[in-house]
Amino acid sequence: MREMEVLMEGTRILGILLDEEKQKQFVKYALLIEEWNKRVNLVRFQERIDLYRSHFLDSLWCSMGCELDNGLKLLDIGSGAGFPGIPLKICFPGINLVLLEAQKKRCIFLEKIVENLKLERCSVIKRRAEEIAHDEKYRDAFDCVVIRALSRLPVLLELGLPFLATGGKLVALKGRDVDKEIDSSRFACMMLGGELSAKIPYKLKDEEERHVVVYKKIKETPHRYPRRPGIPQKKPLVKEKEK
Repeated sequence: MREMEVLMEGTRILGILLDEEKQKQFVKYALLIEEWNKRVNLVRFQERIDLYRSHFLDSLWCSMGCELDNGLKLLDIGSGAGFPGIPLKICFPGINLVLLEAQKKRCIFLEKIVENLKLERCSVIKRRAEEIAHDEKYRDAFDCVVIRALSRLPVLLELGLPFLATGGKLVALKGRDVDKEIDSSRFACMMLGGELSAKIPYKLKDEEERHVVVYKKIKETPHRYPRRPGIPQKKPLVKEKEK
C-alpha cells in the first residue's frame, strides 16, 4: 500500500515506531473518513495518499513540539476530523486525550472513531473553547494543547493557553509565512502568560515549508481570558502597529 509506505517513511524520520496494530488503526481511520466525508464536510483531499501525507503525517509533526509521555494530558482544540489528536493517540496510546469540537456532526464522527479504533483514555467534548476554558475542571488542567489549521497565532494563544498548567506547551501547526504571525502574537503572548519556545521547520515531500510553533506557559493566564465566543477571532489581542 503506497500511502502506508509514505506514512511509515515519515514516521521513521520522526522516530515513531509504526507497528502492525497501529498501521491497521490508520487504515480503519482512513476508511471511516472516506465514508463519512460523503455526507459530512470533514476534510479535503484528492487521493488517499494525500490523506496519509498531508493529514496523518502532518499531525504527527506535533510530536516534535512536546514529549508525549504516558499519562500526559493532551487537548486537541477544534479537532474536526480528529487532526492532530487522533494520529497522535494512535502512535502514543499512553496519553490522555480530549478532543474539543463545537460542531455536533463532527463530534459524532469523532465518537465513532474512538469507538471503532478502541481508543482508551480518549474523550470527545462538544463545546467552544471560549466557554469550556472557564470551567474549573479544564482550566489549567493540561500538559499540552495542540491546534491545527484553526486561526492566527494571537487567536490560538487566547484559546489555548488558559487550558495549560504552568510549564505546559501549546503546539500549533502553521504554514510557510509564520514569522509575521509570531511577531503579531507578542502582545497576546505577554498578556496571556506565554513565551515562544520553538519554531521547527518541516516539509512534506515537495510541498511548501511548514512549521511547528511551540509556546510555553510561564505564568497563569488572567481569568478574563478567553473572551466571549467569537471575540478572540473578531478582535484578536494585537497592537495596532502589529496588525
